[in-house]
Amino acid sequence: MNLVKPNSSQKQTSTQAEFLTEDAAIATNRMQLQQLFPLPDFSIHHQSLYQQNTSALKLKVKRNIKKALPLLTLFFVAIFLLAWIDPTYKTEKIASVIGEHKTLTLADNSQLTLDTNTQLQVDWHLRSRQITLHSGRAMFHVTHQQYRPFYVQAGATQIKVVGTIFDVLRKNEQVTVTVLQGKVQVRGYNQARTQYQQTYLTKNEQVTVNQGEISSTLTVDSALKTAWTDGKIIFERTPLNQALAEMQRYKTTPIILTNAQLANLKISGTFNTNSTDDIIQLLPNILPVKVTRGANDAIYIGTK
Repeated sequence: MNLVKPNSSQKQTSTQAEFLTEDAAIATNRMQLQQLFPLPDFSIHHQSLYQQNTSALKLKVKRNIKKALPLLTLFFVAIFLLAWIDPTYKTEKIASVIGEHKTLTLADNSQLTLDTNTQLQVDWHLRSRQITLHSGRAMFHVTHQQYRPFYVQAGATQIKVVGTIFDVLRKNEQVTVTVLQGKVQVRGYNQARTQYQQTYLTKNEQVTVNQGEISSTLTVDSALKTAWTDGKIIFERTPLNQALAEMQRYKTTPIILTNAQLANLKISGTFNTNSTDDIIQLLPNILPVKVTRGANDAIYIGTK
């Protein structure tokens, strides 16, 4: 019996036929096979994993927020307390000597002009600007900052502004406030600072506060009242004792009125603040007084 050995081409044809027969069988029974051997639903699996991861992430965030909540609460309480206490973060001391005028611009662009022999302190707070006028006189040209008011404290007197131009003169516990532009609030406190009087001033208005007591409001020519910024002293039927007190602010040597009956003599005129000696020498030509000099260049004003 002769056996015929198939060649390679015959093997290949036979294999291909088998594959075709198997593919046809699988195709014919595809539905039954899918029912017997179902494939896993990967979309559901991935969705389940996403939901699990999202839930875990949300839970972690909630836990972290819960842990951080006390710190956040403490932070906001601290911010509130700082705003309420309004602490000082910077202090500046400014002064002028006798006979000196000094003009400077503050960090907020407000401008101060100091008259002779003036001492003040500037305190910068988180939500306010505060100046303490210890002595002398200053003009304030305040830059507008609606939520950061500007205060001037002069003894028992407090002036509050937002943006304006005003002049403050302090002589011991007597404080005179003159407004050139805008509006200011003036308060006069009692000694215990438990009660106060209050008034408002606008352009060309002036009050004097004496130990917390506020005078009636006067209408004045603010340009004349603040002529000192131009180096001038203007007297308009000013009592002699008041005129001498104003001159004394520009001199180191004392001016002494020897006769109290001369105190109410009136003087008028415009004079230079840097030549008070000339003013004093002119007094005998204006009033019935005589001027003499004593030891240490002290000036005595007496009856002629």
